[in-house]
Amino acid sequence: MFIISINESKKCLQETEKEDKIFSDEARKFKDNIKTLEGTDAILSDTIQRTRAVLQSERKQNVRNQDWILEQEKSIENLKHLTSINISELSEVEAALEETRVTEGKLKAELEQVQEDNAQLQTKKEQLQQKVVGYQKEHAELSELIKPIEMFEKDLEEALTQRVNDIDVSSFS
Repeated sequence: MFIISINESKKCLQETEKEDKIFSDEARKFKDNIKTLEGTDAILSDTIQRTRAVLQSERKQNVRNQDWILEQEKSIENLKHLTSINISELSEVEAALEETRVTEGKLKAELEQVQEDNAQLQTKKEQLQQKVVGYQKEHAELSELIKPIEMFEKDLEEALTQRVNDIDVSSFS
């Protein structure tokens, strides 16, 4: 029985060694798998960390983009308001321009009338100047005619005065 026991023990020992070798191989495989999983875990942790950083950066960028969009919408509203003001002012300017055109038309018509009146007045002025020249000639001629009459009148006055003096002297004598 002892021999059987040794044989059995050897057999058991061989089986145990065989199982131990199998378990060692499996343990080594598990250790390799654990190392691989730890490496993968580190890579995934790093990836998750980077992804979180990118996500946080994207969220911040999204907030900035939302702020920018709000600013742009405000700018658009301001531009719409300014555009409506400009359209209103443009309407006023166009109305004033139309009024100016009407006034310009009236002024042109008045200018034409004034120019016609001015031409007529110029013609009358020239006619009057010609009459003045004629009157000046007549005046000169009449002045020449009046001179002998004035001389004759003077001579008559002197003769009359002489006679009056002669009469006065004879009445006293």
